[in-house]
Amino acid sequence: MLKDISQKLRSMYQPTDLNMQKEPRQLLESWLNKSVRIEVSDGRVFFGDFMCTDHEGSAILANTTEWNQGRNRNVSMVVIPGKHIKKFSVHA
Repeated sequence: MLKDISQKLRSMYQPTDLNMQKEPRQLLESWLNKSVRIEVSDGRVFFGDFMCTDHEGSAILANTTEWNQGRNRNVSMVVIPGKHIKKFSVHA
């Protein structure tokens, strides 16, 4: 199941380095507590710290800011359902 989740995230992942050679678990662990940018299906963009994922590929972010149509707001902790994630990028 972990392999399925990481493959889903990997398919949406826009690499900022060459860590695509890692095993699924190592790849997910390398993203923990890193700043990420997630674009969702309705056009919103979330910036936050990647805390974890679940068996459905949802991303849980902390210290999150939501950007929507040029406006932003702090939303603290969010769960973004995997089915709505269009792009996922990790920022060092």
